[in-house]
Amino acid sequence: GAVPGAYYNYDPAPAPIMEKVAKIEVICAQFNVPLIAAALQFPLLHSTHVAVIPGGQSAEQTRSNFAALECDIPSELWTSLKSAGLMHPDAPTGLPK
Repeated sequence: GAVPGAYYNYDPAPAPIMEKVAKIEVICAQFNVPLIAAALQFPLLHSTHVAVIPGGQSAEQTRSNFAALECDIPSELWTSLKSAGLMHPDAPTGLPK
């Protein structure tokens, strides 16, 4: 999330990325969806992706990742992210255009 010390592409996250992530977190919170759940499930909405393999550094992280993949995400979350300009309008979400 948008927390001090966050990284983006293996470097400290720049301010514009932190601001965008903070906005995404607000929308996720409106739908009671943890940011990690949206992040882990988003790639699976594209028809060419069949798996996401998150790396866990502990048993607790592995359990947390599994819970995030099991989280129910309402389609309205993706619509809200697109409406807010936080996702590309053509990003696959499994919803009709």
